Amino acid sequence: MHFLWGILSILVFIFFFGKLLSVALPPKIIITQPQTKELKIESDQYLIRGYVKRTYLLKINGQLFPFDEKGNFEKEVDLHKDLNFFNIEAESRFGKKNSLELKILKSD
Repeated sequence: MHFLWGILSILVFIFFFGKLLSVALPPKIIITQPQTKELKIESDQYLIRGYVKRTYLLKINGQLFPFDEKGNFEKEVDLHKDLNFFNIEAESRFGKKNSLELKILKSD
């Protein structure tokens, strides 16, 4: 009987520790395309892809942007000549934030 209580206690601890981590940790942003934070291309448009974890709100250049239930997102962006900056910011439901910046250089 003590063995079962021990197992149950461990499971409850693991559950609450996981919940505590989700409150304490900031959101995570993973960019899958491009695979580097700086890119040089000749095209007028580019598709940015990635996913987020522990995220409630996602913004790209200050505008709210949707993501699916698994955290996946993609956005086709228009590029102007020279250097283009894209600030991607994620916020958790507990107000924790994380951001990263992509630089895409459009050349002729």
